[in-house]
Amino acid sequence: AVIQSSIEYMKQIWIPTPDNNRINYKCRNMHKECSLWAVDECDDDDPNAEWMHANCAPACQKCHMLDIALRCPLEEGNEPVLKP
Repeated sequence: AVIQSSIEYMKQIWIPTPDNNRINYKCRNMHKECSLWAVDECDDDDPNAEWMHANCAPACQKCHMLDIALRCPLEEGNEPVLKP
């Protein structure tokens, strides 16, 4: 089930949109066991979740979290805290 849902997720990631274009080249399982581990280690409350989201993003369906602009978007009207 995890592998099939990862395949469907990746099909969506490769649909050309501005957001997808920011992440699709970064979205890779970095270990051959990602799909196996994703069965129970992708949940946000799992101790390995942060590592899994970064290194097994397709298996965890977290590719959007790989890009800072999508993870923490600047909203219109917000001033940057740190200015150049």
